[in-house]
Amino acid sequence: MNIQENQTMTQIETEKTNKALFNFLKGSISGTVGGMAGVIVGHPMDTIKVRLQTIPDATVGSIVRHTLANQKIYGFYKGMLSPLLGEMSNNCILFGVYKSLDSFQAYYADQQNPEYTKAKEYGAIGVSGAAAGVVMSLIVCPTELVKIQLQCNLDGYGQERSGKKGFSDCVRHIVKEQGIRGLAHGWTSTLSRELLFNTAYFLTYEVTKKKLREIFPERDITTCLMSGGAAGVAAWALAYPVDVVKSRVQSNFQSTIRQEVSRGGFKYYRGFSLTLIRAFPVNAVTFFAYEYVNQFFDHF
Repeated sequence: MNIQENQTMTQIETEKTNKALFNFLKGSISGTVGGMAGVIVGHPMDTIKVRLQTIPDATVGSIVRHTLANQKIYGFYKGMLSPLLGEMSNNCILFGVYKSLDSFQAYYADQQNPEYTKAKEYGAIGVSGAAAGVVMSLIVCPTELVKIQLQCNLDGYGQERSGKKGFSDCVRHIVKEQGIRGLAHGWTSTLSRELLFNTAYFLTYEVTKKKLREIFPERDITTCLMSGGAAGVAAWALAYPVDVVKSRVQSNFQSTIRQEVSRGGFKYYRGFSLTLIRAFPVNAVTFFAYEYVNQFFDHF
């Protein structure tokens, strides 16, 4: 191989790296905006879901009544700072990692590629989602731990217990009682959920978007909202039992995955319908904001 060929290959590799980095940046910023929009829309229903999962014999009606009576409307936004900060960071990474793998997905989506099959095209999307999920688990675990600790820091349904009355108070309390490793409590169950969730999430979104564009080529907004909503519903339908185990483990530092799994039965599906109802608008808004910001970057 001569010097000119070496220079050409180096240039090609540099261009690929720069493109991946730009895609990561584009996906990160777009995902951050989408995540913020999703949290604002969905946090009240998330608070109800977590309390359903962790408070024995609770119902949606009883949680709403007791929350309004004791904490007013602000009670539904309890602990929102943690997921808001979390979504700004984890969607930044999630969509950034996923977007940085565009070239990988494009290679297997190219129907002129002699290796092309529909299974490989969809498989590349799933692998990209799973890769993003692995990275995500490292970020989501501590932020969701704090969120769940704050959401469940109640005596019955009403009065807050001492020691964990805000984001920083909760972090200090966990570190004081459990050490710095306490912030990683529930990581294994978080990883399991993220792998299942993000594989289904991006695969459903991309496939649904592709099919809807064939049917409604002029309706990009409708296609984006419907695809995003469908992605959220499909991902939660698959990952919900694991999420229940994760929520229970992270609500109690004495709890383990084995203990929670041994409970079994329909208890895994407490709050399931509420989660699916919440999933559609939250993820419709998330992907809409994500695509809108992505289109802005396409002008550069």
